[in-house]
Amino acid sequence: MDSVSYESSENQLFSHNLVEFRGNDNQVFNHNFVFINKAGDFPAGWHKYTGHKTADFHLEIADKQDFSIKIRNQLFRRFASIAQERSYCISVHEKQLWEVGAILRVNKPLSASIRIHFLSPSRVLYSSLDFILEPGSNYYCGLISVPGGANYALLELGTSDAGSLWIENVVFKRVFPIDKYEMDARGRLNINTVEAVKNIIDPVNIKGRVEVKKESRDISEDVVAGPKKQVSGSQDVLHLLVYSICAINQGNEAALLQLQISPDGINWTDDGLKTRVEAGKMGVCCCNHFLRYIRLVYYTDNQKTTNLRIYFQGQG
Repeated sequence: MDSVSYESSENQLFSHNLVEFRGNDNQVFNHNFVFINKAGDFPAGWHKYTGHKTADFHLEIADKQDFSIKIRNQLFRRFASIAQERSYCISVHEKQLWEVGAILRVNKPLSASIRIHFLSPSRVLYSSLDFILEPGSNYYCGLISVPGGANYALLELGTSDAGSLWIENVVFKRVFPIDKYEMDARGRLNINTVEAVKNIIDPVNIKGRVEVKKESRDISEDVVAGPKKQVSGSQDVLHLLVYSICAINQGNEAALLQLQISPDGINWTDDGLKTRVEAGKMGVCCCNHFLRYIRLVYYTDNQKTTNLRIYFQGQG
């Protein structure tokens, strides 16, 4: 995982009390760190990834049954993390939806990230879930879709804040396709019996109060704009009432933005006029027409590059 480019996938963040934690169908080897490596100093299948000079890493065992990895980061804005070893990568397929999470513990408010490295034959893509942790142990998780071309995934967990982070359990389990019906790797149903069809079309009787929760999304993506046109991660806006994309130009060159829309996530067309964002400024793009998927095209009008932070925010 030395050469890493960035591509964001759709994700939603959640934080749960520990009583709501569910680890069923977890695909992470040694997710609770109970197996120790041959050297006896770190969990098998995991290694220290970033922050070797700015952080201390320890395997902690409480009462001979509760295992956790403690990262004590000494410098602010220096990311310190652990990651799965490549030989324990998880098989994935594009457009699958996965729940990514971890039981994390802190003794003071602290930021933490779970990065998912998607491996393809030609490149490495990654997406990041970022959390603000509250004191105590809690299960933090998000939903993320697999980008096109990815075959395997590796997880990385850490913090860029100065302080101590305990990682107690790591989760990576598939949400879609679900296992209730037989499906192939692409999520297509294999329906060969009358009973399977009957189960799908049977009505569901609901008793009591039904709680409807509004959907909201707040996703950021750090990219580098250059003379070649590039695209941000696509967003499904079918169930959102309001949404927009903005880009903050953190570099020294002007960038051009163009919003695109699509009915199927495959065929795209421009929507609205180009937006020019000068260095140090912010540009906001809103749709003029509605289609299910949107994304942002970004580039510079010269041979130089500039850093952009792209935000997608929406509410249903």
